[in-house]
Amino acid sequence: MERGNAPLLGLARSLMEAENPGDFLRNLASTAREGIDADWAAVWTFRRRTREFTLELGVPRGLYSAAPAGAGGKGDPIAEAVTRGKLVAKRGGEIGSEVLVHLDPAERPPVAEIYCLPFTWDKERVGVLELIREKPSPQEEYPEKLRYLTAIGTLASAAASSIGRFQSRREKQLGVINRLTQLYDVSKVFHSTLEQETLLPAIAARIRLIFEVDVCRIWLPAEDGQSVLCRFPPEVEETFPSESGEGLPWNCVRRRETIWVADVAAAEEAVVTVAESDPPGSILCVPLLVEENCLGAIEIVRASDSPGFSEDDRDFLEEIAGQAAAALRNSNLFQAERKAEELGALLDVSREITSTLDLDRVLKTVVNRADDLVPAERCAVLLAEGRQIDLRAVSGQMEIDRKDPHIKALKEILTWVQLSGNGIYVSELEGEIEADREENKEKFRKYFKQSGMKTFVALPLRDEEGLLGMLSIESSQPYFVTQEQLEMFNILVNQATVAIRNAFLYHEIPLINIIQPIVGWKNRLKKVPLWKWVRNAGFAAAAAIFTFVPWNMNVGGQAVVLPAMSSVVAAEVAGVIRQVYFREGDEIRKGERIASLVEQDYLAAWEEARSRHDIANREVARYDAMLDLAGAGQARIRRDQTAEEMNLLRRQLEKTMITSPVNGVIITPRLEQKVGMFLAKGEEFCRVADMQEVAVEILVPEAEIQEIREGQKLRLKIDSFPLRIFFGEIEIVGERVTEKDRKRYLIARARIDGNGLPLKTGMLGRAKILVGHRSLGYFLFRRPVRGLYRMVWAMWP
Repeated sequence: MERGNAPLLGLARSLMEAENPGDFLRNLASTAREGIDADWAAVWTFRRRTREFTLELGVPRGLYSAAPAGAGGKGDPIAEAVTRGKLVAKRGGEIGSEVLVHLDPAERPPVAEIYCLPFTWDKERVGVLELIREKPSPQEEYPEKLRYLTAIGTLASAAASSIGRFQSRREKQLGVINRLTQLYDVSKVFHSTLEQETLLPAIAARIRLIFEVDVCRIWLPAEDGQSVLCRFPPEVEETFPSESGEGLPWNCVRRRETIWVADVAAAEEAVVTVAESDPPGSILCVPLLVEENCLGAIEIVRASDSPGFSEDDRDFLEEIAGQAAAALRNSNLFQAERKAEELGALLDVSREITSTLDLDRVLKTVVNRADDLVPAERCAVLLAEGRQIDLRAVSGQMEIDRKDPHIKALKEILTWVQLSGNGIYVSELEGEIEADREENKEKFRKYFKQSGMKTFVALPLRDEEGLLGMLSIESSQPYFVTQEQLEMFNILVNQATVAIRNAFLYHEIPLINIIQPIVGWKNRLKKVPLWKWVRNAGFAAAAAIFTFVPWNMNVGGQAVVLPAMSSVVAAEVAGVIRQVYFREGDEIRKGERIASLVEQDYLAAWEEARSRHDIANREVARYDAMLDLAGAGQARIRRDQTAEEMNLLRRQLEKTMITSPVNGVIITPRLEQKVGMFLAKGEEFCRVADMQEVAVEILVPEAEIQEIREGQKLRLKIDSFPLRIFFGEIEIVGERVTEKDRKRYLIARARIDGNGLPLKTGMLGRAKILVGHRSLGYFLFRRPVRGLYRMVWAMWP
C-alpha cells in the first residue's frame, strides 16, 4: 500500500499537542492502530531498575491478563524489542505460545501478526507499542507497514522527550509554588503563638508533615552553654555532648552549619544520635540561625527503608529553620519580658507588704495582690496564733463573712492542710484527682464539688521560728499554675512570712510604755487647782458647741475629663499600616476611612486564586470536550473551591481599609506615627469618642472612701475654664483602690453638663463631692481620730 507523509504529519501534530502522558499514549496507539489496520493495541513500559513491565494502555484492556516475563524472556517480542531497541515483528508460524503468554486465553483471538515498537520514554523506563492483527497483511504491504511503524517510533521518541521536558518544567514550577505555599503556611503557624510550650510542638508537627518523616527533634542549648538538650519531644531525655561522642545536634549548633548524612550505613565517621527502634537511614540537622546567634538545631530522621534526603530537602529545611528561628527568638523575647514584668510585680508587692507593721493591711495586701503574679480566682490566708487557728483574709472581701458556707469549707480545708505542715497542689481534670492517698482524693473531690473550684494550691508560711499559717490560691481551671508561676508564688510566700512575722513581733511589745504615762497623768490630775478645772470646763463647753455645729461637708479630689462613650477601632485583618488619613482631634463620621493597610499580600493571594480559578475553568472545558464525566466533575469541584477562595480573599482585601464604627472625634495621640507598624487581627488601632456627653473621673483619697455614695452631687472647676463651675452627679463608685504618687485613691465616675463648652479629653480640674451635713468636729478631727484609733487598735493585745 502506498502511503504519504500526511498520516505521519498528523501523528506528529497530535503527539506534540498532547498535554500529558495519557493523551500522548492514546494518540500514539490510536494513530498507529489505524495506520496498519490493527485490531488491538497496547502500550507497555519497562523499568530498568526492577526489570518489570507495566501495562499503561490496552485496547481492549481485558485482553491482557499478565505482564511479559522481562527483558530477558526468550521468544517474547515485547522483551526482544526492549533488548534490541528496534521494531520487532512476527507473523504466521513465528507466533508461538510463548509470544502470546501475556494474553488472556479466554479472550484471546486468532493472531496473524504482532508488532512491538520500542520508543524512548524517560530515564528510567522504555515504552513499547504492541499492535496485533487477526488477519495477515498482503505480502506487498508488509514492508511498508514496517517502515511506517519505524517512522512512528522515531516520532514517538521525540514527542516523549518533549513531553518529558514539559512535565519536568511543570513539576518544577508546581514544586516552587508548593514550596512557597508551604513557607507561607509555615510562617503563619510559627508566628501564631509566643508560648514555647505550644510553639515547639507546632514546629515539629509541621516539619513532619512537609518532609513525611516520623522523627523530628528540636535541640536547644543548655544553661551551661556546653551542650544541647532535646526540648521536643519531651520524652527524649538526651544531652549532647554525651559520653559516646559529641553528636550531630551539638556539632550543628557549634559549627552553625547544616549536617547532612544521606546514608548512615555508608558514613565514614560514626553518627551519634538518639537510639531508635528502627535504624536511621538518613539524617538532616539544620541550625536555627537568627542574624549572628544560633538558637539551636532541628533534626529529622528517616528510617533505612525510606528514601534518603535530597539537596532540595536540605535547602527547604534551611528556609523553614529560618522561620522557626525567628519565631523562637520572638518567644524568648516574650518570655524575658514577661519574666521582667512578673519580677517587677513581685517587687511592688514585696515593697508594699514590708512597708507597714499593720497585720491586717499586710494580709489584705498579700491576698489582693497575689493575682498580679498568679492568675488565681481566690487567695486566702490562715494564721495560727497560739492554739487558735483562724482564717484572717480572703481576696475581694473587706470583711470575711464567716457564715458563708464557702468560707467555712475553705477554712476547714486550710486547717486540714495546716495540720500536715506541708504544701499541696491538687487539681481535678475530667473527674480525676491526682493524690497520694485515697482519703485526700475524696476530701478534695467533695471540696471541689462544693466550691466550684478545680485547682487548690497551698504553701506553708514558715520561717526558722516555726509555722505561722498557710497561704492558698484557687481557680476553676484545672492545672492553671505553671512551674514558673509556682516559683513566683513561693517567693511571695517567703516575703509574706517575713512581713507577718514582723507584724507579730511589733504586737508583742510590752505595754509598760503605755501604762507608765497613764499613771503619771493620774497623779498630775490630782494636783490640778480648781481654777484650772473651771478653765478646762469652759474650753470643753466651747469644744462641744464647736463640735456639734452642722457643716456642709464635701470631699475633694483631682478630676480628669473623659468621653462618656468611646469606641475602639481595630484591624479586621493583619497587616502593615500603609497610610493614615486623620489625626488626633479630627471629627469623623461612621464608615469613613481612617487608615489603610498594605494590601499587596492579599492582592497577590487573590490574583493567585483567580489564576487557579481560570485554570480550573479551562480544565472543565477540556474534560467536557473529551466527554470525561468523572474528570469534569472533579474539575468543577476544584473550580467551585477556587471561587469560594476568591470570595474570601476579596473580603479580606476589602478589610484592609480601617473605618470608623461610629460618629465622633479621634482621641488617640500621634496616630500618623503608626504608618509602617504591623497590626495583628483584632488589635486596637485608635479610639473614637463621642464628645457630646462628657464624664469625669475623680481620684478620691483612700481615707475618704466611706463618705462617697452613688447619686451624690458634685461641683467641678476645670483648669482650662477657671471662671466656670460645672455640676454633675456621681454615677459609679469604683471597687478597687489604685496607687498614684505613693498615695492611694479610689476612682469615682460622674457625668457632667458641658454647657456647650469645647471640653477635651484629658483636661484636669478639681472636684468637690457634696457628701451631706456633718458635725464640725467630725469634719475637723475625723482624720486624726482615725489615725489614733488605728495605732491604739494595732497595739492592743
